[in-house]
Amino acid sequence: MNNSKLRRKRMTTWGAIVVLSTVLSACTSSSAPDSIEHMHGLAFSKDGKEVWIPAHEGIVVYRDGKWSNAPGKKHDYMGFSSTNDGFYSSGHPARGSDLPNPLGLIKSTDDGKTIETLALSGEVDFHGLTAGYRSHTLYVFNSSPNTLMPTPGFFSSTDEAETWKQSDFKGVTGQPVAFAAHPDHAGTVSVATDQGLFQSKDFGNTFENITFDPRIAAINYAPNGELLVSTLDGKLMMQSEEGWTDILLSNKRPEEIITYMAQNPIDSKEWVVATEQLNLWISRDQGGTWAPLASQGKLK
Repeated sequence: MNNSKLRRKRMTTWGAIVVLSTVLSACTSSSAPDSIEHMHGLAFSKDGKEVWIPAHEGIVVYRDGKWSNAPGKKHDYMGFSSTNDGFYSSGHPARGSDLPNPLGLIKSTDDGKTIETLALSGEVDFHGLTAGYRSHTLYVFNSSPNTLMPTPGFFSSTDEAETWKQSDFKGVTGQPVAFAAHPDHAGTVSVATDQGLFQSKDFGNTFENITFDPRIAAINYAPNGELLVSTLDGKLMMQSEEGWTDILLSNKRPEEIITYMAQNPIDSKEWVVATEQLNLWISRDQGGTWAPLASQGKLK
């Protein structure tokens, strides 16, 4: 897939003015998975022992060299964002579930076994959703009016989605393609557009450009506060207090674009990354060496 096609695809997924995608129901198979067709995120469990892949068929789990399905209903999770006590998400209910469609904003603190509905049940499927890992500050791109958000735009909540405040979003240029909330600083959020990477420290009211590179595919804050950034030319970079560092992936073809990346909250040297081609790798030495977990969706 060329860069322009990927950019159009990700703009459809993210952004305050997107049209929500077609409703998709999740499968309910309990057998161990052998492949994945779609990925809607990538995360470690709060204890660092599992890798989670939210998808149309629920959450696929990697643990101790084996793949399985997470407990609970196999919801179609969208806008998946892990935290230190579980995860927030949106999407569509599994077949046989009594939850309204779409799910609105939901939360689980038991690895998906049970789901708590926080807000906008039956109203919204948030594809653009992120949460601070420890702050639990929520940010969403809202595409159309609903009972809590009267207009489209960028909104934040600090009280588990009970109330929302719309951000001014000043200083951002271009079409948003990805965004991420800082793990600890409630007001800090970064937004990537087709014109660069922007950071706000006042809940998204004002932003400053923190890089001149407009070729960004995905961003994510690691639990330790470092910002991981992938570019449309296949690079993976990390921003820390010391500045920017390039992360080399020896197994990856140069043109492959990283769409998701995550850092283990217990062991900061352990990372996982996924690409547009559904290739998945894990590193246990902070990117020094990588082992494959999936090849073109086929699970190892």
